[in-house]
Amino acid sequence: MEDIENMIMTARPHLRPITIKNYMKQLNVMSMELDGGLLDHLGWAIDIDKVLDYINSLKFNVGNTYLSTLIVGLTAETRTPEIDDLVARYREVFKERKMKTRELSNIRTKTPKEKENWTTIKKLKDIQEKLGLQVQANHIADIAGLTTKNHRLLQRYLIASLYALQPTRRYIYADTKLMPLKDFNKLRMKELQANFLVFSPKFKKLFFWFGLQKSKLYADGQKIVPSLALKKVIRLYLYHNYHKKYLLYDNRGNQMTRDGLSKQVFNIFNIRVGMIRKIWISEKTKNFHTKIEKLAKQMGHSPQTAKDYYLKD
Repeated sequence: MEDIENMIMTARPHLRPITIKNYMKQLNVMSMELDGGLLDHLGWAIDIDKVLDYINSLKFNVGNTYLSTLIVGLTAETRTPEIDDLVARYREVFKERKMKTRELSNIRTKTPKEKENWTTIKKLKDIQEKLGLQVQANHIADIAGLTTKNHRLLQRYLIASLYALQPTRRYIYADTKLMPLKDFNKLRMKELQANFLVFSPKFKKLFFWFGLQKSKLYADGQKIVPSLALKKVIRLYLYHNYHKKYLLYDNRGNQMTRDGLSKQVFNIFNIRVGMIRKIWISEKTKNFHTKIEKLAKQMGHSPQTAKDYYLKD
């Protein structure tokens, strides 16, 4: 198992340890199901029919994840014509499944669970504003030192603001470090792979730097300037926390994990981050979808074809 993990680390040195850990966990599950034992080789992947029967028995998106993980494992193996052919066949299946995913997403119907939990950006902002009123009532902006209770309130207010005031990332804020602008400008290229909230003296300039990007479009990092409303909240938070290493902390004073942030978001909004992202996209693009569907019908092709081949910047 360690050999496979080392091969993945060697083949994909840019991957974070948690990502490799998840890959190994998924490969181990597949090995138990398909080979009857703990992972020590990927020979069982040769039986494509058996593997795909297992993949198809899973929820569709889960199956896609496991298939992608298997491809990662196989591409890390010593390259041979047999391995290359096997990878090509799995990639073809994965491509077909991804096309089906896009077709299903194009329908844009909510699942029963989504319908039950669906809300609006306005309601998210209402929750954020209520927390803001609590912050005001506790005079957090006017005092130099905070009690533990007030510090937790201020952090909840920040988290609510990160997800309610502008289109949001998933859990990247848990990995975000605080960094003065003068220090950020001295970082070397390798150090820019991390995530930062960068601030100038008196917090006049603020921006997020996200360096951990899987997308080739943002492989070199991405600078995001917060909205004016979010800047106001961040400045208040930094007034009390600028000297710390990380943006978010758990109740024990340790860096908040992504799982911890997920729980915080659910505790605040009573929905998951994935749902919040769907709400943002749905509200901001609903007219776009209607126009695309109308044009596609007039032009005699599918809405997905219009998006993939004809829609240009």
